[in-house]
Amino acid sequence: TRMLEMGVEPYLLSSALIGVLAQRLIRNVCPHCQSIYQSAPHSLAPWGVDSPKPIRLVRGRGCERCFDSGFRGRVAIHELLDINDTTRELMLTRPSHREVNAHRLTRQLPSLMDAGMQRVLSGDTSLDELLRVVNTLDGD
Repeated sequence: TRMLEMGVEPYLLSSALIGVLAQRLIRNVCPHCQSIYQSAPHSLAPWGVDSPKPIRLVRGRGCERCFDSGFRGRVAIHELLDINDTTRELMLTRPSHREVNAHRLTRQLPSLMDAGMQRVLSGDTSLDELLRVVNTLDGD
């Protein structure tokens, strides 16, 4: 949608693109000062993780090694929209951001939020860090 807003003709985009990749860097929780806590049941439901049991999450307390930030290092999260025939047809209609996101959802392609939530659930980063970086409920 950004390239269309810049004036690139839709027929040029639909014929030239094979995929669109979005990425963000999120900070890793410092392994030296991380603390583990339990989420409340159903508290992650707005982000697609609905569990009747508490989920183990991590956060950093801050130490000398991370300069009291609670984070050390970064990792990238990605969202890939590969261009198929349906996507090409959609591109010719100059779709809005919402239309592109709805198309992504119908194709069941993971969003930045989905990729980030995997990092949260694996203990690599905190939920607060993910929300700071992605900053939406629906991943668009």
